[in-house]
Amino acid sequence: MLIFMNRKMLLFILLGFVMPVLPLSAQDYGNITFNVAGIVQGEKNGFADFDITSDFIHRFEISMNDRGPQTYSMQFAMMSDAPMSPPEPGTYKIGGGFGDGTFSVIFTDTSEGFANSKEFSSDFSSSSGQIVIDSVSSGEIKGSFAIEISGADGSIQLKNGRFAAIKRIN
Repeated sequence: MLIFMNRKMLLFILLGFVMPVLPLSAQDYGNITFNVAGIVQGEKNGFADFDITSDFIHRFEISMNDRGPQTYSMQFAMMSDAPMSPPEPGTYKIGGGFGDGTFSVIFTDTSEGFANSKEFSSDFSSSSGQIVIDSVSSGEIKGSFAIEISGADGSIQLKNGRFAAIKRIN
């Protein structure tokens, strides 16, 4: 009887700590939708968040992943040696992302497992496209994108992209 009560108490305690942090809906995670064409193909969706970090390098980043099982991850980033704030609404080119007003982009396809992942990046000179920031608030950034990036296996196009990224909780 004592063991049964201890299990019930443990379950009650765990639910008390876990339940308050569970979101009410998928919207609480932000969202993203886009199509991939090229050597990776498909319709993708998932969640999106953003953050600003300031360590040795100041970095603004929008991170995106699917909800599971994970088949991709993607990051848009701007970096600087000076403090940063979220970018203003406008159109931004794809580039190196360091102090030049461009966004760097990394897309990782994990549809065949993490050990067989394929990475694509705007670090290659054949990269092109743009990210459009439509609106910025303290808690959410909305926008769209159309991008072509390359990797060791070839190139991909990220088309018809829409996102609403929420502020990451640190």
